Amino acid sequence: MQKLLYLLLLLPYALHAQQSDTIKVPFKGSQIFYESVVTLDTPATKVQIYKAAKMWFAETFHDSKSVIQVADQESGEIFGKGYFDLPSTNGISSTGLTWHVNIQINFEAKDNKYRIQVFGFNSPDLDWEHAYKEYIRGMNMFGKKLRQNLWTNFNAYNETLLLNAELYIKDKIKTQDNF
Repeated sequence: MQKLLYLLLLLPYALHAQQSDTIKVPFKGSQIFYESVVTLDTPATKVQIYKAAKMWFAETFHDSKSVIQVADQESGEIFGKGYFDLPSTNGISSTGLTWHVNIQINFEAKDNKYRIQVFGFNSPDLDWEHAYKEYIRGMNMFGKKLRQNLWTNFNAYNETLLLNAELYIKDKIKTQDNF
């Protein structure tokens, strides 16, 4: 968990150094959609990957019983709903505004590989897909710097979440005791 926090703190700065004027957010159809397909270097069964992913859910969201909605070891699928808090910043300091962002996570394991998808972003007072489209069109929902930082941090959180899952699952597979 400390690794996730460390990466989360550093990733916005790394992304900021490389960003263009417009932050690119991945879409699938009309919704914001992050996806990662990972092929493991170490051979692993679908069940081993599934168990590692279930542990990742528990450690990442702290209350996997309320997060995991569906878990089927036979199919290797886990579907969950979680959230993260996204602080708003103008690049120098916090604005004091924090967005509570609800997410959906779909995980599918097969022998030696898995796919994780993060989508269904919503907040009580913000439609994220609409807000991004307004940002792309240049609508002044917030100041330009604030909008840049909001989408940089949004991307950083979601990319870090996928990276954290990959590192965690790979580590668990390598250190699994086959006893």
